Amino acid sequence: MRHGACGKDRQIRQPRYAIVGDGECDEGSTWEAARFAAENEMDNFVVIVDDNKMKGGELYAPKVDLADIWRGFGWNVIAIDGHNHDALFGAFDRAKTFAGTPTAIIAQTIKGKGVGFMEQKALWHYRNPDETVFKAAWKELGGEIGDLLSAENRSLL
Repeated sequence: MRHGACGKDRQIRQPRYAIVGDGECDEGSTWEAARFAAENEMDNFVVIVDDNKMKGGELYAPKVDLADIWRGFGWNVIAIDGHNHDALFGAFDRAKTFAGTPTAIIAQTIKGKGVGFMEQKALWHYRNPDETVFKAAWKELGGEIGDLLSAENRSLL
């Protein structure tokens, strides 16, 4: 994090965002940055934590709540269902209202949500789908193959 991009004494008031996974929250550098942001009152800084309870391809049961840790570092915390777009946009709006401290949005998610053969499967934590698997997943999510082949979506294949 650069202080100039988020610091309280700067004229830049645009929100700055970072996305981290729950696995990154095991790294000391994450907490060094979190402490720095709180101590410098970087209230336009928002971290979205993808809390999918999967690390290294394995499901795990955390012993400590991530929201409590972020609060302990002096951050505002908003916990949401990470699959609910309205909740996510609402959290972004709420984050703008906090003064003097950064905000962590803890997004509870399920790896591969909506695609039965991928949901919470360790294999899909790292693996990229080939074209056949991608099309099957797209269809399971309710997409039409014709939409998939449109010019704007071709880059996804």
